[in-house]
Amino acid sequence: MGGITEAEAHRLLTRVRALLAMAESSEFAAEARAFAEKARAMAEDYGIEPALLAFPREPLRVAVIVAELQRLQAELESYDDGDTDIWATKSAEWSACLDEYDLVLEAAAEIVQVLVPRLPYGCRRHFRPEERNHIKQLVMRKVQQADARAVSREEAQR
Repeated sequence: MGGITEAEAHRLLTRVRALLAMAESSEFAAEARAFAEKARAMAEDYGIEPALLAFPREPLRVAVIVAELQRLQAELESYDDGDTDIWATKSAEWSACLDEYDLVLEAAAEIVQVLVPRLPYGCRRHFRPEERNHIKQLVMRKVQQADARAVSREEAQR
């Protein structure tokens, strides 16, 4: 979104998400299509990232966290390609990515109301693999429920 301030970009993103939410909740198919078309056109005109438009009836942070989890998961999986030469130069990058992933998981845990024990003296929290999987499953379940609600509304409109 080049050429506009951060506040304007946030206002536009909020407006586009509101249009999508109205499209999902409209009882009239023509009205829903009009809202969705306007939202798509604005998103395209202003270069809004599609991942930020997911789940418009959920808080924006849900879409941001899901997008970040997917991005970081893909990045972490790229290190898992079996190439042992990569570890000589990439282990610090992998570790930093894992730290960032754990920070995003901590924010996700707050959304799905999973208690995350705090460590004393500002120590960094690292999740065990089973904790990571549990939080990811809860977030994805929340996302799927939102998708299912949207689909059921669309079917009811038809």
